[in-house]
Formats: sequence, C-alpha cells, structure tokens
Amino acid sequence: MTHLSEGSQILDIDLPIGVDGLYHSSPKQTVPIQISSWFLILPMEKSMPKTGFFLNLGFQAMIPLAVVLGLLLNNAKRVEMGLGPSLRASWIFNKVLRGVLAQPFILPRYLSLKMMTIYWLILISGFFMSNYYTADLATMLMNSPKGKPIRSWEQLRRANLKILISQSELNFLNELLTKDYLDKFVDFFEVADSEDYQRKRTALNQSYAYPATLTLWPVLEESQKRLETPIFRKSEELVLAPFIIMTMPLPKNSIFKKSLYQFVRRSQEFGLFQQWYSSSFKEAEQLGIVRYKKDNEALYRGIEFHDFYFVWIGYLGGILIGLVAFILELIMYRKRRV
Repeated sequence: MTHLSEGSQILDIDLPIGVDGLYHSSPKQTVPIQISSWFLILPMEKSMPKTGFFLNLGFQAMIPLAVVLGLLLNNAKRVEMGLGPSLRASWIFNKVLRGVLAQPFILPRYLSLKMMTIYWLILISGFFMSNYYTADLATMLMNSPKGKPIRSWEQLRRANLKILISQSELNFLNELLTKDYLDKFVDFFEVADSEDYQRKRTALNQSYAYPATLTLWPVLEESQKRLETPIFRKSEELVLAPFIIMTMPLPKNSIFKKSLYQFVRRSQEFGLFQQWYSSSFKEAEQLGIVRYKKDNEALYRGIEFHDFYFVWIGYLGGILIGLVAFILELIMYRKRRV
C-alpha cells in the first residue's frame, strides 16, 4: 500500500481504490474507513481422544470420599461395641467402595439410627456419583472436549506451531515492532512467497497459524459455517497490532474529500460495510478464490475396543496387584504354620 499512498500524492490519481493503515508517514489528507486490528488466527485445538475420557472424569475424587466414609463407618461401629476409635478399617472399605460406585452390597440388620444415617450417606453419594459420571461421559462422547488452548507466545512455541507470513508483511512487522522485541519471536515465523501464503491462508491449512485483520477474518469465518466445529479461531491474546485505522489516501486539495466523508459516515450508519463484508465471500466463492469447508470424516462414532485402553490397563493392573497380594498372604500363612 506504500505505492498507493505515494501515488495519490505524486501521480495524477484523483480517487485511489484501496485503503492503507494510518501512520506517521501517511498523507495528511485521508478518509478513515474502518478501525481494525492485526492478530493471529490459530488452528482449533485437537479434540481429546476417547481413550483419555476415562482419565478425565475425576474418579480420583472418590478416593478421599471413600476413605472418610470408611473411617466414619468403622469408628461408629466400634463406638457402639464399646471400643475406642481406630484408623484400621480395611475390612469395611469393600462395602464403602461398592456403595460409592453405586453397586449392591449386603446391609447389616438391626442398625441403629447413627449407623443407618452413615449407610444412607453412602447410598446418596453413590447415586449422585454414578449419575454425574454417566452424564459427563455421555457429554464427552457427543462433544469431545478440546485440548488446552494456546493463549501465549510460550504456549505457541511449545506447540511447535509456525506462523506463515509473506515477506512484505514481515517487513511491515519490522517497522511496527522494535528490533529487540521482534528478535525474541523471530523463530515463530516462516516466510513464504505471496502466492503460496495467500493460498494456504485462504484454504485454512492447519499446519500453520496466520496473521489476519478484521477485514479478512469475517470471510474466513464464513467459510467455516458448514463445518460441525470450526477449524480456525481468532486469537484474542496473540495480537500484533491491536489498533489500526484503515484510511483511503487522497491527493492534496482533493475535491472528493467532503463527499467521501459523507459516504463513509452514511455507509457505516446504515450497515453497508458489514453487508459488503458478508457479500464479499459470495463473490470470492463465485470466482473460485474461497469455498465452504466440509468435514472430511464422520462426525460421530461409537466406542470401540481400543477406546478402553486405559480401562484395561487399570483392570489388569488391579488383578495383578490382587494376585501378588494373594501369593504373599499364602507365603505368610505357610511361614506361620511352620
């Protein structure tokens, strides 16, 4: 756009068809068109695999609950028998664990009100726990939770995600930011020729992040409307230039200045700019520049055997621990008899 600004002052150009940012070097006579910003658009975080659902349901919260209820139940029983409190309650944890997991267990007869209250707490906790985890798992299966979003430059570096940029935009970034500040993030950028850069950004290639403005982003956002979930998002944290005034440069003493001011003001009041931004996607689609993105894979699938990977590991690990404990008990028993 530098050539546009200079041409409007030097060449015989009455009305340049184009806009540029407002900077110190901009012509004195300009018409403000839009307030914009320059930010990164990032690929959406990948969904959590189904194998990870069972690790994120929060079953670890049941462990302290089972321990507290087990100790409470055991000591209440000891008090009724005239014994002192004790931390040893291993024999009763079977009932507590089954109750918390909403599984059946044998309820002792002739319980006092105090003991019945404790068993009632175990019953209620199992009811709420089972319903909560069932609903949570069903929600995850229908709408898989996303991974941790990228909200800082350090997270972008750890994700090993490059920012694809053209040489002209990198030169503009050098002018916009100080050299010391830019040197800290120079490894983020990968320079491509303008044609390859525009093609990948328009196609929303998820191998890179891209800089974009509020003029381009509505077009890219429109192209994702037919997807079940968007594949790119606008970053609210990674912003290269938070405030840019887009202006139309005019030659000195232009006779069109007053008329253009009125045209821009009335267009903004009646919402014509927003209408033009939305209709520009349809025009670009007809020209074959952009197109609606489509889902490449099935949106939903049932649970398969390999989705229970961590469940099987936990199950086999529990059997192995129980088998080792049983063998040790047999050895101890034989040594005592000898």
